Amino acid sequence: MVDAAVASLKSGDLGAVLVVAEAGAGKADVADAIAGALEVEYAVVRLQASHALKGVRHGALLSILDSLEPADFALPHGAANGSTANGRALAAGPDRGMAGHVAVLRSLWTMVDTKARDAGRPVLIVAEDMHHADEGTASVLAEAVSSRWVKLVATARLRPGMPPGLLELWHDGLGERLELGPMDLAGSHAMAEAQLGGAVCRAAAAALHHVSGGSPERLPLVIGEALGKGALVARRGIWVLASDFVSSGAALEQHVRADLDTLSPAQRSGLALIAHAQPLQEQSARALIPEHVLIELGERGWLTDREDGFVRIRSALVADAIRLLISIPRKLQIHQKLESLGEPWGPDRPNALGRIALALDVGAEVSDVQLAAGAELAVRQSQNALALHCIRLIADEGLRSRLRGTRARALFNRSDYSACLTSLLSGPRRKSDADDLLVGTLLLSHVRSVLGQAHANTGDADQLAALARELPADFPADRADGPRHAVERRARLLKSMALAYAGDFHRALHADPVQGRPGDGAGEPAVERAIWSLMRAEADIVGGRFEGAMRSAGAVLGRPVEDDEHYPLEGHALMRYLVAAIHVGSWEAVDSAVEAYGSGRTWPIVVCGPALYSAQAYALVRQERVDEALQVLPEIIECLRVGDPYKLLGLALALAAYAAAAAGQTEEARTWLDEAEAAANVGRALTGWLARLHRIAAEVRLGVPDAAGRLVEFIETLRQDGHVGIEMAARSVALELDLEAGHGPDPLEAAELAPACEGRWTAAMGAWAGAIVSGKPEDLMQAGELLRALGILGRARRAFARAAAAFDEAGDRANARLAGQAARRCEAPGSPAPADDPGEAVLASFQLTPREQDIVGLALDGLSDRQIAEKLHLSVRTVEGHLHRSYAKLGVASRAELAAAVED
Repeated sequence: MVDAAVASLKSGDLGAVLVVAEAGAGKADVADAIAGALEVEYAVVRLQASHALKGVRHGALLSILDSLEPADFALPHGAANGSTANGRALAAGPDRGMAGHVAVLRSLWTMVDTKARDAGRPVLIVAEDMHHADEGTASVLAEAVSSRWVKLVATARLRPGMPPGLLELWHDGLGERLELGPMDLAGSHAMAEAQLGGAVCRAAAAALHHVSGGSPERLPLVIGEALGKGALVARRGIWVLASDFVSSGAALEQHVRADLDTLSPAQRSGLALIAHAQPLQEQSARALIPEHVLIELGERGWLTDREDGFVRIRSALVADAIRLLISIPRKLQIHQKLESLGEPWGPDRPNALGRIALALDVGAEVSDVQLAAGAELAVRQSQNALALHCIRLIADEGLRSRLRGTRARALFNRSDYSACLTSLLSGPRRKSDADDLLVGTLLLSHVRSVLGQAHANTGDADQLAALARELPADFPADRADGPRHAVERRARLLKSMALAYAGDFHRALHADPVQGRPGDGAGEPAVERAIWSLMRAEADIVGGRFEGAMRSAGAVLGRPVEDDEHYPLEGHALMRYLVAAIHVGSWEAVDSAVEAYGSGRTWPIVVCGPALYSAQAYALVRQERVDEALQVLPEIIECLRVGDPYKLLGLALALAAYAAAAAGQTEEARTWLDEAEAAANVGRALTGWLARLHRIAAEVRLGVPDAAGRLVEFIETLRQDGHVGIEMAARSVALELDLEAGHGPDPLEAAELAPACEGRWTAAMGAWAGAIVSGKPEDLMQAGELLRALGILGRARRAFARAAAAFDEAGDRANARLAGQAARRCEAPGSPAPADDPGEAVLASFQLTPREQDIVGLALDGLSDRQIAEKLHLSVRTVEGHLHRSYAKLGVASRAELAAAVED
């Protein structure tokens, strides 16, 4: 954008570049960059319009036109004598407008001419904040540009925008308008790393980008706030978020205060009310704020468009800062105004949480029911401090007991897992109350596993079953939604969850003869049905039904379930979806999930971010793009050391060891491997199996004695246990290791197992295994095509190269040439084929020497052998020999076939 603007101004076609954007989007930086690129060829003059001088005609030019006298300026009609600007007294008069304009033009020309002569180059004016400029200033600058006196770079906010006089330059084709949007995630990431002077993990960058809105002006302030709160910390040279970071708006407080000073009292009052009540229904806003004030605030860019019938401040961070600046007495007035509307309060109202927060700020009475609803709303919106505050204020101890799951989830969101566990174990207060018995039982099972206490989950299930037996029997006895039935069903579910965690999926899915079956489960809460779906999805992954698992987990993600226990269902569904997608070979699904969650609320970014990027790194490893994976894995590992709610550290370390070994980084691989061994046997059985697979595979690549034998033993254990999907994944990894025949798993077994599994990846690896066994060029070509379609280019090249060798050995030089060309199209940096691969020598034999290339080129131009000989100063016999060798390499018999061969 900057380069294009500079080129336009240099060309002489344009006289002005008009840069418009929201506040904080970096308009000044762009203007500075343009000026910096032109300062060698232009003398730069700067001016800045201000709100204070907007009512003074030509007032923005005072700072650069020192030759003007006060009488040269004319005030708008009705202005009083004696007004000042930059310390100069300004005179008014009914007939001073035109004379003032001419005088200002003359003074500007004098300044430009003097500056240009002194500097020996033309003048470029950089005019900032022109949304504050008066019409006279805009008109003078426009005339100067139109007359070719100067070049102009002007900046203005998107609302109210560039003054009409300057916009006419754009309409007349004399100026170019650049509208800046916020930075994208990559821009915010780069800016954060520049400010912090080191690598910033992707999860932290995404959170900072979200909080700042991608604003170049606000991002440094947000980073400073995160540092001050201790939320942003450096770990082994990588900046990570140590906890969920929610800005209070304090970072913008001074900037917002300065902007508010440019508004009228009515406008400030309106913004204060909206900030505390947003989103405010448009009807309510009109009842409390004059319509002209709402219009003015919208034109000045403070408010979003009111297309959905609600009024909001454009930036949530700015709204936070405004709330910090409002005094308690003023907040009390706002609260009373909102109460005067008589709107019924309810947790389903869009501004319910803001209303509760305002009431608590001013000490207004809030009922226990409202506090409980507020706590639920707050924890769902990651406003954890507000949720905990609401719960502390509840007087009813029974209600507080039933909210211990909400309190626990708020603590979980803050990565305070020990306090989360303490909260869950503090009840139930009334063991005769089924609802109280059920509170937090699902979240408890997850927190136990996070803290390494997964072994206690079975005991928790047994204890809940015992408590269920003490409840009165349901009436009638077969009542599906009865209290006792609900508690017993939950106990069985918890037992199944514990079995699934340990990898015993057969018992997990058959532990409850009634619940958890598709089509059954009358009266079963949605969260329980979703958990059963995820257990089946995990069993499907282990059983090789990868596409089915991906659909099941995706369905849970697509139907958000909100329950009173706040089980992290979204995260669990996401983990299974990503693992299934990787084994399907759907790399695009992994990237889409990363993109979707990377722009969401900060809690999913912080908690799910490491898991998302772990999946992305895993997908890169599966594509044999290990160099790229190694750019991601170190930062993921540091994030997981800080917080690992899904116990993925062991898998990430194993992947890092495997990728480093594959990339030839032996020392790094050994270091990662040692750490991976220390983190073994932690987490779910599924991730444990995948971690063990890659630890052993890393050892094979490092040449550890007996590692290949242990890989065979591990695969045999998986086969005996019936874990078809993990077995196929292990056999596929074994194929990647290129073990010599007899030193690893038999490729034929991988080829035979592949049809039992779903997905493109296993199909491609199965085809590759079958082609290795058969050695048939047709099989090798098919495997190469499947691998290339998956982006596994290094292995696809190897398949095509071996096909070329097989065709060549059979005397089919033409197909050998085609296979060789397919191989060369798959050349991928970072995935070189082994030098001793049987296909590489054949590929080399297809390469024409420089002399052969020259002669073939001339032959294609239509020159005869003799003409080629004369042109290259060679004998005719030498030319003929080169051509015949070229025919053999290209698999053709004559000149007539040469053109088609070269085109191929």
